[in-house]
Amino acid sequence: MVSVAAMERVPTLSLTTMKSSQVAEIMDIKTWGSCQKTIKTTPAPTPLPTNAPTASPTASPTTCDIQYELTIVTDGNGQETSWEIVYDLDRSVTAASSYDKQYESDSKYVESGCLESNCYRFAIEDSFGDGLCCSYGAGSYSLKINGSEVGSGGDFMSREETLFGTCKSLEFQKDMADQAVAKKDQKE
Repeated sequence: MVSVAAMERVPTLSLTTMKSSQVAEIMDIKTWGSCQKTIKTTPAPTPLPTNAPTASPTASPTTCDIQYELTIVTDGNGQETSWEIVYDLDRSVTAASSYDKQYESDSKYVESGCLESNCYRFAIEDSFGDGLCCSYGAGSYSLKINGSEVGSGGDFMSREETLFGTCKSLEFQKDMADQAVAKKDQKE
Protein backbone atom coordinates (compact mmCIF):
# COMPACT_ATOMS: atom_id res chain seq x y z
CA MET A 1 0.00 0.00 0.00
CA VAL A 2 1.46 3.35 -0.98
CA SER A 3 0.49 6.68 0.50
CA VAL A 4 2.10 9.52 -1.36
CA ALA A 5 3.26 12.12 1.13
CA ALA A 6 4.62 14.80 -1.21
CA MET A 7 5.32 15.28 -4.89
CA GLU A 8 6.91 17.97 -7.03
CA ARG A 9 5.55 17.79 -10.57
CA VAL A 10 3.63 14.66 -11.40
CA PRO A 11 5.92 12.72 -13.75
CA THR A 12 4.69 9.95 -15.96
CA LEU A 13 6.25 7.33 -18.18
CA SER A 14 5.51 3.96 -19.66
CA LEU A 15 7.80 1.18 -18.46
CA THR A 16 9.99 -0.60 -20.97
CA THR A 17 9.70 -4.37 -21.32
CA MET A 18 13.03 -6.15 -21.54
CA LYS A 19 14.05 -9.77 -21.95
CA SER A 20 15.56 -11.20 -18.78
CA SER A 21 18.86 -11.86 -20.60
CA GLN A 22 19.09 -8.15 -21.49
CA VAL A 23 18.38 -7.15 -17.90
CA ALA A 24 21.04 -9.54 -16.58
CA GLU A 25 23.67 -8.03 -18.88
CA ILE A 26 23.07 -4.41 -17.91
CA MET A 27 21.74 -4.52 -14.36
CA ASP A 28 23.71 -3.28 -11.36
CA ILE A 29 22.16 -4.61 -8.15
CA LYS A 30 22.86 -2.98 -4.78
CA THR A 31 21.56 -4.02 -1.36
CA TRP A 32 20.59 -2.30 1.86
CA GLY A 33 18.62 -3.33 4.90
CA SER A 34 18.71 -5.66 7.83
CA CYS A 35 19.25 -9.39 7.63
CA GLN A 36 16.28 -10.01 9.89
CA LYS A 37 12.77 -10.03 8.51
CA THR A 38 10.50 -8.01 10.75
CA ILE A 39 6.78 -8.20 10.31
CA LYS A 40 4.62 -5.69 12.14
CA THR A 41 0.97 -6.39 12.63
CA THR A 42 -1.71 -3.84 13.19
CA PRO A 43 -4.28 -4.60 15.88
CA ALA A 44 -7.91 -4.86 14.89
CA PRO A 45 -9.80 -1.58 15.18
CA THR A 46 -11.30 -0.93 18.58
CA PRO A 47 -15.11 -1.09 18.54
CA LEU A 48 -16.93 2.15 19.25
CA PRO A 49 -17.37 2.60 23.01
CA THR A 50 -20.79 2.63 24.56
CA ASN A 51 -19.53 4.82 27.41
CA ALA A 52 -17.27 7.85 27.30
CA PRO A 53 -14.15 7.39 25.11
CA THR A 54 -10.83 6.56 26.73
CA ALA A 55 -7.89 8.96 26.58
CA SER A 56 -5.64 6.65 24.52
CA PRO A 57 -6.15 6.59 20.72
CA THR A 58 -6.48 3.36 18.75
CA ALA A 59 -3.83 2.21 16.27
CA SER A 60 -4.19 3.19 12.63
CA PRO A 61 -4.93 0.28 10.26
CA THR A 62 -2.14 1.42 7.92
CA THR A 63 1.53 1.37 8.84
CA CYS A 64 4.33 3.48 7.47
CA ASP A 65 7.48 1.57 8.33
CA ILE A 66 9.50 2.71 5.33
CA GLN A 67 9.43 6.25 3.97
CA TYR A 68 11.08 6.71 0.61
CA GLU A 69 12.19 9.85 -1.17
CA LEU A 70 13.30 9.59 -4.78
CA THR A 71 15.02 12.54 -6.42
CA ILE A 72 15.49 12.34 -10.20
CA VAL A 73 17.34 14.87 -12.33
CA THR A 74 16.60 13.95 -15.93
CA ASP A 75 19.11 14.18 -18.75
CA GLY A 76 18.41 15.71 -22.17
CA ASN A 77 15.93 12.91 -22.88
CA GLY A 78 13.70 12.91 -19.82
CA GLN A 79 10.94 11.02 -21.62
CA GLU A 80 13.17 7.89 -21.59
CA THR A 81 13.21 7.71 -17.76
CA SER A 82 10.92 5.56 -15.60
CA TRP A 83 11.09 3.87 -12.21
CA GLU A 84 9.27 1.39 -10.02
CA ILE A 85 9.32 -0.11 -6.54
CA VAL A 86 8.22 -3.75 -6.37
CA TYR A 87 7.95 -6.42 -3.70
CA ASP A 88 11.13 -8.43 -4.16
CA LEU A 89 9.41 -11.79 -3.66
CA ASP A 90 6.67 -11.63 -6.31
CA ARG A 91 7.65 -8.45 -8.20
CA SER A 92 4.22 -6.87 -7.74
CA VAL A 93 4.44 -3.10 -8.22
CA THR A 94 3.88 -0.98 -5.10
CA ALA A 95 4.89 2.42 -6.54
CA ALA A 96 5.99 3.62 -9.98
CA SER A 97 6.37 6.58 -12.28
CA SER A 98 3.07 7.62 -13.79
CA TYR A 99 2.02 6.00 -17.05
CA ASP A 100 0.10 8.91 -18.60
CA LYS A 101 2.75 11.67 -18.53
CA GLN A 102 6.46 11.75 -19.27
CA TYR A 103 9.34 13.40 -17.46
CA GLU A 104 10.56 16.62 -19.03
CA SER A 105 14.21 16.87 -20.07
CA ASP A 106 16.79 18.52 -17.82
CA SER A 107 14.35 18.76 -14.89
CA LYS A 108 14.34 17.80 -11.21
CA TYR A 109 11.60 15.68 -9.66
CA VAL A 110 11.13 14.62 -6.03
CA GLU A 111 8.67 11.87 -5.21
CA SER A 112 7.99 10.35 -1.82
CA GLY A 113 5.77 7.77 -0.28
CA CYS A 114 5.23 5.30 2.48
CA LEU A 115 5.58 1.50 2.46
CA GLU A 116 4.88 -1.27 4.94
CA SER A 117 7.82 -3.28 6.26
CA ASN A 118 8.96 -5.74 3.57
CA CYS A 119 11.77 -6.43 1.10
CA TYR A 120 11.57 -4.14 -1.93
CA ARG A 121 13.42 -3.71 -5.21
CA PHE A 122 13.76 -0.22 -6.67
CA ALA A 123 14.52 -0.04 -10.40
CA ILE A 124 15.24 2.98 -12.56
CA GLU A 125 15.17 2.58 -16.32
CA ASP A 126 16.29 4.45 -19.41
CA SER A 127 14.43 3.16 -22.47
CA PHE A 128 17.19 4.21 -24.90
CA GLY A 129 19.88 2.40 -22.90
CA ASP A 130 22.23 5.29 -22.13
CA GLY A 131 21.29 5.91 -18.48
CA LEU A 132 20.77 9.37 -17.03
CA CYS A 133 24.36 10.50 -17.36
CA CYS A 134 26.61 11.33 -19.35
CA SER A 135 25.86 10.97 -23.07
CA TYR A 136 23.01 13.49 -23.23
CA GLY A 137 23.36 15.54 -20.05
CA ALA A 138 24.20 15.17 -16.39
CA GLY A 139 21.13 13.43 -15.02
CA SER A 140 21.11 11.46 -11.77
CA TYR A 141 18.92 9.85 -9.13
CA SER A 142 19.03 9.44 -5.37
CA LEU A 143 16.86 7.08 -3.32
CA LYS A 144 16.57 7.75 0.41
CA ILE A 145 14.93 5.35 2.83
CA ASN A 146 13.93 6.81 6.20
CA GLY A 147 16.32 9.70 5.50
CA SER A 148 19.39 7.61 4.55
CA GLU A 149 20.60 7.34 0.96
CA VAL A 150 20.55 3.70 -0.19
CA GLY A 151 20.94 4.14 -3.94
CA SER A 152 22.22 6.79 -6.29
CA GLY A 153 23.83 7.24 -9.66
CA GLY A 154 23.02 7.93 -13.25
CA ASP A 155 25.82 6.28 -15.20
CA PHE A 156 24.14 3.00 -16.15
CA MET A 157 22.81 1.53 -19.35
CA SER A 158 19.13 0.50 -19.44
CA ARG A 159 18.36 -0.42 -15.84
CA GLU A 160 19.79 -0.18 -12.33
CA GLU A 161 18.31 -1.83 -9.23
CA THR A 162 18.61 -1.42 -5.47
CA LEU A 163 17.23 -3.75 -2.79
CA PHE A 164 16.01 -2.18 0.45
CA GLY A 165 13.89 -2.93 3.46
CA THR A 166 13.96 -6.25 5.27
CA CYS A 167 15.96 -8.02 2.54
CA LYS A 168 18.71 -10.51 3.02
CA SER A 169 21.93 -9.42 1.34
CA LEU A 170 22.90 -10.94 -2.01
CA GLU A 171 25.96 -12.44 -0.33
CA PHE A 172 23.70 -14.18 2.21
CA GLN A 173 21.45 -15.48 -0.58
CA LYS A 174 24.50 -16.76 -2.52
CA ASP A 175 25.88 -18.48 0.60
CA MET A 176 22.54 -20.18 1.21
CA ALA A 177 22.37 -21.36 -2.42
CA ASP A 178 25.97 -22.67 -2.22
CA GLN A 179 25.14 -24.56 0.99
CA ALA A 180 22.09 -26.16 -0.65
CA VAL A 181 24.19 -27.30 -3.62
CA ALA A 182 26.87 -28.69 -1.28
CA LYS A 183 24.25 -30.68 0.69
CA LYS A 184 22.81 -32.05 -2.56
CA ASP A 185 26.30 -33.07 -3.75
CA GLN A 186 26.95 -34.86 -0.42
CA LYS A 187 23.77 -36.92 -0.83
CA GLU A 188 24.74 -38.06 -4.30
